[in-house]
Amino acid sequence: MTQTEKSHIEQLKKAAELVRIDASKLTPAGYMKLQEDLYEFVHGAGIGIVVPIKNLTDKELRNWKLFPELFVKEAIDLLKEQLGKIAREEGGFTIQIKELSGAQIELRVKDKSSPFTTHLATESVQAVSYALFQHLAGSGLIGDRIQICRLCRNVFILGSHARQDHDHYCSTRCSRYAATKIYRAKAMLKAGKSIAEIAEQFDLDPKWLEAKLKKSRRSRRQRKRA
Repeated sequence: MTQTEKSHIEQLKKAAELVRIDASKLTPAGYMKLQEDLYEFVHGAGIGIVVPIKNLTDKELRNWKLFPELFVKEAIDLLKEQLGKIAREEGGFTIQIKELSGAQIELRVKDKSSPFTTHLATESVQAVSYALFQHLAGSGLIGDRIQICRLCRNVFILGSHARQDHDHYCSTRCSRYAATKIYRAKAMLKAGKSIAEIAEQFDLDPKWLEAKLKKSRRSRRQRKRA
């Protein structure tokens, strides 16, 4: 894995964390950190933001490394929607940006001895969407690395070396909670409860729960034979 790919993956993991945030409950300092993270997410993909001066707060005029407050909620909602769509799709798919309003594409060169580069700047929310595409394309990850946690339903990024034939969760907390639910589900199944009833009580996918319980029974039989 290259350093560039690592950088893109880190930004994708950050995006998965940002979409869990309820901005309305943040302190002023926490909200500013959110603006800084969104700015870094966009600019880390080499994308600029075009914002009319009238749409910026005094704080944003003093600190250009803040994502515009006016578009924060819309940007978070868009990231959540697009990451969720990627995680839920089972086959190939296409996600489009409706249009790049007010886009500015520039050819840049630092000096006569430097290589040419291109730079795209567009409106705030569109910039977030395009940055997501750039991070995904540059990360080296494949589609099944974007997943939804079985427990909390949050989107998370699965590392490139994680085995796909194992269950994964967004956090250690959810992993432990899942193990507890499976343990309790086994006892409830023995007591005569159906998988559908157990799944409903624990808010789990019945097919996934059934597969987990079957796998657990196979493992137990294998241990006994050993």
